[in-house]
Amino acid sequence: MSDTLKRISKLVPPTPEEDAEIRAAALADPDAQPMTEEMLAQLKPFRSAGRPKQEVVKKQITLRLDDKVVDFFRKQGPGWQTQLNDVLVEHVDKATRKVAPKRA
Repeated sequence: MSDTLKRISKLVPPTPEEDAEIRAAALADPDAQPMTEEMLAQLKPFRSAGRPKQEVVKKQITLRLDDKVVDFFRKQGPGWQTQLNDVLVEHVDKATRKVAPKRA
């Protein structure tokens, strides 16, 4: 059993009298008033911002690289995977660049 479950299982619910006292204290707090039906109707669903959508979707793969390659890029610090991707993209761009035919 996890520590959290152990702590939760030891919780004792309040008695009806204690519950009534807690509710009365909460209702007496002007900053903690229940929401009205009108307020509830105006609520909008919460959407987590998350990561922004990228133009180019990347594919996750498993790749085996030489130690010296990984070591070199890791020493570059945070973002080393992005730097490695940039080098590979540059290579692909150069390799696939169409050479214009020579003019006579």
